[in-house]
Amino acid sequence: MDTAQQSEFEVIRYDKMRHLHIFLVNILFRNMHEHSDFELDIILKGSAKIRGRTGEWHVREGSIVLFSPYEPHEIASDTPQPLQILSVQISNHFCKEYFPQLHNLEFTQTLLEQSVTAERLQRIRELIFRTAVCFLQEEPAFQYLCVSTVSMLLYRLLDVPHTMIDDQEYALRKRRTARIRRITGYIDQHYKERIMLPDLAAMEGITTTYLSHFFHDTFHMTFQEYLSRLRLEKALILMKDPNLYLVDICMECGFSDNKYLNRMFQKKFGCTASEYRKKRIVPDETRTPEPASYSEFRYSRADTLTVLKQYLGAETFSAYGKPESI
Repeated sequence: MDTAQQSEFEVIRYDKMRHLHIFLVNILFRNMHEHSDFELDIILKGSAKIRGRTGEWHVREGSIVLFSPYEPHEIASDTPQPLQILSVQISNHFCKEYFPQLHNLEFTQTLLEQSVTAERLQRIRELIFRTAVCFLQEEPAFQYLCVSTVSMLLYRLLDVPHTMIDDQEYALRKRRTARIRRITGYIDQHYKERIMLPDLAAMEGITTTYLSHFFHDTFHMTFQEYLSRLRLEKALILMKDPNLYLVDICMECGFSDNKYLNRMFQKKFGCTASEYRKKRIVPDETRTPEPASYSEFRYSRADTLTVLKQYLGAETFSAYGKPESI
């Protein structure tokens, strides 16, 4: 996905089967964003800080994180190397004819290793990998297997602390999300320009004070912090191009000068932008070739299967793709 063209409300497209999307991604930094699906992420490589509605967590290889629909979250790698994540996104309308309460379900714990037993965590991990292998291999009638494993996965996730919101609260959240989409969409289109909070408030027909509180309640940061982080995300995308000077990147991303850009890099990565750039372009024959974007890179289906086979081992990978092993 081209992060330079998407707003911070992510619209998930189900290209292969309804209500389910699975992909492997490298993420260095992803600004606060949300979407209307449940998201389960397994960290395959690296370590990072993840921020969500209820706090901040440090994750490492093997960690599993869970986000409810419309829950803002941010991902930032701890090192100059990106985090490798297997992500499973499930619509809150999955099998709604049988369990319509799903769209009212809200999980109150994010880091699963802190909320379920080791045995239950292992079962959840296994179901995630089984679903991913079935989904990506595309064997005949794989959709039935995916429906089966996702149903089992959702059932197991009911062990995670959760609550059921009422229909009135659900409707309020949908209206709030529509506002978020308008605001973040506007910011994404105009981040290169000087954007003022009063102008956004006028666009929405609300007061500046209300919008300021709305931003903090939604993203747990100020409007200016959100804008700066978005500009940083855009800068990371451009830094791969060796023909662009840092001053050019500043102008393209809305930073007033190099000092502002460097403050953001020092805060997020502990080094200046130029130091960070040098770390990222040092040749390393043992490292996977860098993607076009520093910020986010999604693997192809074939490459994802290769990574999963290496990660799980050939025997386990093969077993996970067979219906008799479910």
